[in-house]
Amino acid sequence: MNEKTKRFIKSKFQDYYRTAEIHLPPDFTSREWGFILFDEMPEFVMRRHKAFGSRGELQDYLSGMVPAHAYYSVAYYEYPNAPKMKEKNWLSADLIFDLDADHLPGAPQSYADMLEHVKQESLKLYGFLNNDFGFDEKDIHIVFSGGRGYHFHISTPAVRALGSAERREIVDYVSSTGLEVNRFFGKKEVSGDAGRESAEVFVLPSEDEGGWGGRINRYIISYLSGILKQDDSIKMLTSLYLFRWDKIPGNHNKRLMDFLSRHFAIEWIKTSEIEKIDDGRVIKILNGKNVILLSLNDMKTKVNLKINGVKSYEFFTKTENDNLKIYPGFKGIGEKKIEQLVRIFSDEHQVELLKNGKMESLSKIPKPFFETLANQAVSEMSASVDEPVTADIKRLIRLPGSLHGGSGMRVTTLSLSELETFDPLNDAVVFSDESVQLKVIKPFSVQMKGNEFVVEEGDGMVKLPEYAAMYLMCRGVAEYGSN
Repeated sequence: MNEKTKRFIKSKFQDYYRTAEIHLPPDFTSREWGFILFDEMPEFVMRRHKAFGSRGELQDYLSGMVPAHAYYSVAYYEYPNAPKMKEKNWLSADLIFDLDADHLPGAPQSYADMLEHVKQESLKLYGFLNNDFGFDEKDIHIVFSGGRGYHFHISTPAVRALGSAERREIVDYVSSTGLEVNRFFGKKEVSGDAGRESAEVFVLPSEDEGGWGGRINRYIISYLSGILKQDDSIKMLTSLYLFRWDKIPGNHNKRLMDFLSRHFAIEWIKTSEIEKIDDGRVIKILNGKNVILLSLNDMKTKVNLKINGVKSYEFFTKTENDNLKIYPGFKGIGEKKIEQLVRIFSDEHQVELLKNGKMESLSKIPKPFFETLANQAVSEMSASVDEPVTADIKRLIRLPGSLHGGSGMRVTTLSLSELETFDPLNDAVVFSDESVQLKVIKPFSVQMKGNEFVVEEGDGMVKLPEYAAMYLMCRGVAEYGSN
């Protein structure tokens, strides 16, 4: 970014800050503040250990210094502007969650799709906070980061004293880290039919039970109820698959990694790299010296799993519409058992018993079928949260209402209803439609305000709407003006 570009961006940021609505955090005078200034870029020097005694003082700083990035501490301090951390006297901290599209398994490549993907993860996190932890909607503050994700802020007194370990446990819960699905499937003896001995059947927690047990019950009942109403329910239930071979690497990364993490207790897999080798016949998952190989046999009927050279599992495959689907050890269930499921789920009384965790009517359905559904439930309901951010009780977080210096978009506060319909590439855009001339230095494409902009390095000078030009300059792919 040259000096001319910096001056132009800074002038536009300054115009914004003169009238911007800044959303101050609770007890903002007890917070440490930090800023990255345009004047010091491309170096990212954090000017921190600052404190403000009034809204006007902060507003004057923003419009006078015009930072590229503005942050405040999640922590409350007795002396927030003390020059050394140990001198600040930490008092407490908000509970913060960060969801970043860059950190999500199987994130799409396009910016627009990436933002939609991370929004869906954010909605899942909201469900945990509201339903599982009981936080009221008014206490869950949602913020679009201005870049690639969302932040959740909870400032109620009940959470402020939590230490890093307790906060990590919350992340483990919402992300299903360490969750052993099999422990939800208990056993109990029931009498057999006339002339038969008693048998053991599995039981589930009821739908009203707190935690993952109730979630899994609700998912299984809802999932099967929906499918069994369909005309092609037999086909759908005989084809419960783990992932599609062509979706790795890609959108099914998370499904595979979640399965391996739960079934083999592989914690390191969540930070691994995944690729295909040997002409696409082997999936390789690598993390340092640890390696997992999933090898497709010549007939494309089985996949062998090896963890650090040791064979651990065998998957089955099935090709449908030229798509190779991988199954976790079995291929659904047969038509007779599906007909039994249809009868059970057509009986409201039986469904109520199932919701209460009484599974006797399903005693003839193979347990692995329900374990697969439970694993599918966990994979779909888990929220991918950046654990180090939540655990850090002295973290600096972006200021709602400020601008993101890497995109030019607004860090936007949202209610739940606003989040559901929020389109960052339209609703967080603050600059005008006026034409701005740019010199393109790198190829780039982006969709904003319903328009798609594609620029190439050889394009030379181009004119774009100010909002798109600001985005490209902030991203470092274009310079302002003709020289």
